[in-house]
Amino acid sequence: MVEKASEAELISEMEAKDRYSTRYYELKYKCEDRPSLVSSESSIKGKRSFKLPPIEFKKYSGDLIDWLPFWSQFRVVHDDLSIDLNDKIAYLRQATIDGSKARRLVESFPAVADYYSKIIEFEV
Repeated sequence: MVEKASEAELISEMEAKDRYSTRYYELKYKCEDRPSLVSSESSIKGKRSFKLPPIEFKKYSGDLIDWLPFWSQFRVVHDDLSIDLNDKIAYLRQATIDGSKARRLVESFPAVADYYSKIIEFEV
C-alpha cells in the first residue's frame, strides 16, 4: 500500500520539515539560553546600591474581601526563608487591624515559631 507522491508533494513535505526543524532549533536555543537570563537578573537584583523605604503593610481586618490584596503583599514575608518564624508572627500581628477578628486570631496563639503555620492556616 505504498502511495506514490508527486515531486511537488515531496518538495512541499521537505520544505515543511525544514521549517519545522528550523523552528525547533530556534526554540531549543531560546530555552537553553534562559538560565543565563535568570541568573543575570538575580545578580542585578543583588547589586542595589540604595535602600528602599520600608513598605507599610495593608492592614487586614479578617474580611474575606480584603484577603487577596493583603496576602499578595504579606506573601513576600511568608515566602522569605531568611525571616525567622517568630518575626513572621510579629509582622503578621502588625499587619492586622487592632481589635479585628484577624488580630484576635493571631493573638489567640502563642507568639512562638511552632504556631506560625497554624495561624496562617486559620487566616486563610
